[in-house]
Amino acid sequence: MKKIKHLLISVTSLLLGSSLSMAQFNMQPASFDSSSAPLDGMVMGLQEEGFDLAWSNTNFAGGDSPGEIGGTFARTNNAWGHFWADNTIDDDGEVTRFDRLEMSGKFIIAENLNMDGWAVIGWTSLEIAETFPDVESQNQLGMAIIEPGDEQGFRVIAMSNTSAFERFRGSVVKIPAGVETEFHFLWEPSVFEDGTGTMTLTLTLEDGTVLVSSGEDVRIPEPADWNFDAFMIGGSPAASSDPARQARYYFDDLEYSVNRQVVDPGGGEKWEGYDVLPSGDADTGEWMGWVYVADAPYVYNYSLISWMYVPTGSATQSGGWVWIFN
Repeated sequence: MKKIKHLLISVTSLLLGSSLSMAQFNMQPASFDSSSAPLDGMVMGLQEEGFDLAWSNTNFAGGDSPGEIGGTFARTNNAWGHFWADNTIDDDGEVTRFDRLEMSGKFIIAENLNMDGWAVIGWTSLEIAETFPDVESQNQLGMAIIEPGDEQGFRVIAMSNTSAFERFRGSVVKIPAGVETEFHFLWEPSVFEDGTGTMTLTLTLEDGTVLVSSGEDVRIPEPADWNFDAFMIGGSPAASSDPARQARYYFDDLEYSVNRQVVDPGGGEKWEGYDVLPSGDADTGEWMGWVYVADAPYVYNYSLISWMYVPTGSATQSGGWVWIFN
């Protein structure tokens, strides 16, 4: 039986019955079921310096139907060299480190060909990559697949990278080649609204094994690293290039946050006085941050990475009793 902590969390800014505006994101799907899908974005050097990336009428990653993006990745020191990118993510609104960002999908490490390098998927700044292509420190947030450090499998991590700091790596998990893997990445910005935050990457292997890479990036980024202008799949710069160091990866059934828009939730559903998005999430601000309330009174707190029990009607202006599972 799980132990339960009984805690009183102070409600310093609980606004019962309020209708505050909030940031809401569209989720962009990318199923790659059509050969034209990769051409809808921006491509750079997909068949150069050891890379051979393209749309493929295959189903290696375990997608719902044939059609995926992937192929051969190689070690590179060029951030502006080898990637597919959706460079329209900020056309209708900003995408920043101050926002709650989410992505999910499927991938497979199809084959290790003596790989010694990085492949990344997530949000990035193409402007910085074009300006400083040979610098390892780019503005990136998401998942990285790294060559095997030993014979036990490729290393997969949640990653936060800025142009002013070295890469920040979440806890390392290892997966073998040839295993279909589902992933879910969540960036939860801190309440300080300074570009810091917590990242959680959950991997579910085809046999049901669940692995988690997480970490809290407390480094305050420079203003140049606040915004992202693209979502990309590609190589990430290392100290040097070596086209002979390769691996084959495939990605499918992606969804990722794009186009922040401020909306007025109006008279929609509420939980303890807070507006609830269609996803089941609610922003409680300084009280508990973002929480998932669709299964209330059992509530998931993204900041604590934990489920809680919050009795209906227990929140007041001065506090509220919650039980936290550990």
